[in-house]
Amino acid sequence: MPSAVTVSFLAFSLLIIQIPAVFLLLSRLLKGIKRTPPITASRATPEQLGAVSVVVPTLNERERLSPCLQGLGRQSYEVREIIIVDSNSSDGTPELVKKTQAKDPRFRLINDDPLPIGWIGRPWALH
Repeated sequence: MPSAVTVSFLAFSLLIIQIPAVFLLLSRLLKGIKRTPPITASRATPEQLGAVSVVVPTLNERERLSPCLQGLGRQSYEVREIIIVDSNSSDGTPELVKKTQAKDPRFRLINDDPLPIGWIGRPWALH
């Protein structure tokens, strides 16, 4: 059976070890008091209307692009233009964009130049 001195020493040692953890916990909790609250949504001001342009690079994305175009078409008046940059797709992607463009004038199709040596497709389309 351990002596009272051993038990006291062990309890005191555990207390000393916990003190830095308590200070660390308190410092993190106190930072929360000073934290700024999250930004709340607000209505667009007149100068913000039609201020967003969306650029979508594509290459043979007909199957995946259709839901994307539908979602972009449902965006409100903040979206001024939706630019689809096509890298010479062969699966009918440009035709799908043209069909969507006929319904919504915000859509615009751009065919990019051939890929130069040393470039990767998506960065080149967005360049």
